[in-house]
Amino acid sequence: MEDVGTRQEPNLEAISRLDPDLIVGVQFRHEGIQDQLEEIAPTVMFSPYSEESAENQMASMKSEFETMGEILGKEDMASERLDEMENHFSEEKARLADAGVEDINYVMTQAFTSQNTPTLRLFTDNSMVAKVMGELGLENAHSSDKLEVYGYTQTTVETLQNYQDAHFYYIVQEDDNIFSSQLDGNPVWEELNFVQEGRTYQMPGNTWTFGGPISAEKLATQVTDATIEGNQE
Repeated sequence: MEDVGTRQEPNLEAISRLDPDLIVGVQFRHEGIQDQLEEIAPTVMFSPYSEESAENQMASMKSEFETMGEILGKEDMASERLDEMENHFSEEKARLADAGVEDINYVMTQAFTSQNTPTLRLFTDNSMVAKVMGELGLENAHSSDKLEVYGYTQTTVETLQNYQDAHFYYIVQEDDNIFSSQLDGNPVWEELNFVQEGRTYQMPGNTWTFGGPISAEKLATQVTDATIEGNQE
């Protein structure tokens, strides 16, 4: 695989050497170099974090996927792939039902240390996470007063007191698990109802909360696996 720089700073010379037929970019990152990219090859820009796209990350992803299908002359394949994704959601939802897991209110967070402080991203209803979990029949307990363009509210552990009766899903890296390190023994965390009652579900550290159909399917499977495992303990 050829190194063409980073998302923030693409290497235009390296891209040009590859003589691409098409360049796909992201507007907020690459609009400043769009003219230079256009000189290399036809360029398509998407705006996944515009207000319009952020309203529903799942709908935006589907639209962009279909657009790429049209550009590449593979509309039927794109449509079939999205149908496969929907079928996958149905299968995972059925797995949950077969395990007796239905009608769950949840909060999903990606948690990490930032400036020596335990920090949580709580996913909002417009996010890919919430849309996938909604397909599984799970209901998001967290909402935001404003549109969160990235699909989450960044906050601290104190906010979790508002969701005592929810099921708590969390994504952490093993070397930065704030719940088993900084918050271990912290009464704000330890005394939450869902902690006391064992309604917590650790997601794999490689859980990806954005992306396309493959990422969405993988997320659905990871949520289902974690939920079933957690309810068997």
